[in-house]
Order: sequence, then C-alpha cells, then structure tokens
Amino acid sequence: MDILDIDKHKRMVGMIWLDDRNINLEMVQDGFAEAFMEYLKPPYRLEFVRAEKDARSGKKGIWSLTDYERPRAFRKRLKVSGGE
Repeated sequence: MDILDIDKHKRMVGMIWLDDRNINLEMVQDGFAEAFMEYLKPPYRLEFVRAEKDARSGKKGIWSLTDYERPRAFRKRLKVSGGE
C-alpha cells in the first residue's frame, strides 16, 4: 500500500497494490468505485480520470444505475433530512 494522504478524519488514503496490479484503478475501471479527485494527484490523477470516464461511458458498475448518488451527496442529503 502506498499512503497518499491522511484525511480530515485521520484515515489513511492509499493506493492498494497486489503484485503489479493497482487494485484502486481496477475498481474504477470496472465501475465499482469513483475516482475521488480530492485525493488524486500526479502520477495517478490522469489515469484515474480516464478510467472513470471510460467506465461512465460504458455504463459499468455504479454507472449503470439510474439512481446512483455520490457518497458525499448522500451524506449531505441525509444530514439535511435529519437522518444522522
């Protein structure tokens, strides 16, 4: 694991590797994760942006859902409605 950052909740933000495979990138390519721009910096940023764009256009994984909502938007909506 390559630690890229520590977020505001003191959690490690990292790149997960299995041998020479970038698991984070594979998840984005397959539509099972978003590319969170908040933490992506060179040299990873461009590759992840392209992978998400391709997954979106190919309607893979989460991008095939008509009602997909980003986690941040969901938490914000939940907080506003008093659900937290």
